[in-house]
Amino acid sequence: MTSKRSRLSRLALAAVVVVAAATAAATSASGHPGADPVIRTVAYQSIKGPWLVWNKQTCRYDVAKTHPKAYAAQLRKQATPLSVVFTPEATTFSVDALINGSVEQFAKLAGVKESTFSNDYPSTTRPLQVANQAAVVKANVVVSGNVLTNLYPQIQPIYEKACIPMVNMFNLPGPPHPAPGFQSGYTAQGVAMAAATVAIIKKRKWPADQIWIVLCGNIVIGKGRNTLNDVNRGFQLGVAKAFNVPQSRQSGDLNCASPEEARAKTIDWLTAHPQAKYVVASMWADAQGVSMAQALASKGYKDNAIVATGDASDAALKLIADGDPILQVDADKNFINWGVYSISMAQDVAAGRPVPSFSEVATVMVTPANVKQVLADRAAFLKKNKKK
Repeated sequence: MTSKRSRLSRLALAAVVVVAAATAAATSASGHPGADPVIRTVAYQSIKGPWLVWNKQTCRYDVAKTHPKAYAAQLRKQATPLSVVFTPEATTFSVDALINGSVEQFAKLAGVKESTFSNDYPSTTRPLQVANQAAVVKANVVVSGNVLTNLYPQIQPIYEKACIPMVNMFNLPGPPHPAPGFQSGYTAQGVAMAAATVAIIKKRKWPADQIWIVLCGNIVIGKGRNTLNDVNRGFQLGVAKAFNVPQSRQSGDLNCASPEEARAKTIDWLTAHPQAKYVVASMWADAQGVSMAQALASKGYKDNAIVATGDASDAALKLIADGDPILQVDADKNFINWGVYSISMAQDVAAGRPVPSFSEVATVMVTPANVKQVLADRAAFLKKNKKK
């Protein structure tokens, strides 16, 4: 991990914050200077068009005829009432505490009325109930954290019928009509996880011809291209290329929808492949990633196994910091600032400002080399923000 990467980590996890010093540079929700000052800015890694703007007459997004050259998450102190409904994936996973807490925290900081209606994943009925609930309360904007892509053809029309614009958190496929979204680049995240893992393998001097790759996925929310499956795909290709690992020593995606399933499926795979002496494992969610590490440990693996995962939850990072020899790589998607991404995009949409179709969140790899600094930066940020 280079010093440049460490600096990037500190920047990302210290909020990449820019506090507006003069309200004259700010813009109000109606487009007039001098009101709704920008109180926090977080940069995106990249953006992709087309740019979209909400059409109150058609109750759908139009492709914007004009738009700025750049885009950043600029949280504004709301001068006029704004109601946002946030529908998170769930409230029970470790990553939920980071995302959901951030949305609540920054909505309050911005003076935005925010209501949370959980989709309670893996429920297949709750997301539709939540969409109808958001329509009833007549929110100005809905930030949708639904992860069941097959339900979006039913969910988005509910919002359109109520003329409520939707922000597609996670930028998942499924909505029948365009909606702006943000997320880390899935393939880019997997490639970065692979690079960090490859560096550790080389340091441990594993024999390349004895390396095996096992992957945990979730076919319900991560099947096919342009889904979370691309995290594993990028990781798999990166590690396989670095050490010329043949397909015969790669598992493909095991279906691990829960931590319990990840532990059981990993143990089953290891039992079926006793010749796998050096194992590289990956999952994009910490809850399952930690279970994979536990499964490997239960089968006697130590320095001859590495798990890379992707939520950078406090619990997972503390395991790395405490010297777990297996859990070694985590991807921090700057979740503590997802409230800034969510609420600022909702403010822009409600104000009629154009927003990109996709805004990519920067991902920083966390390893034993920088984990203690990452945890310290995160704790300092949260402590400072609670005082506001």
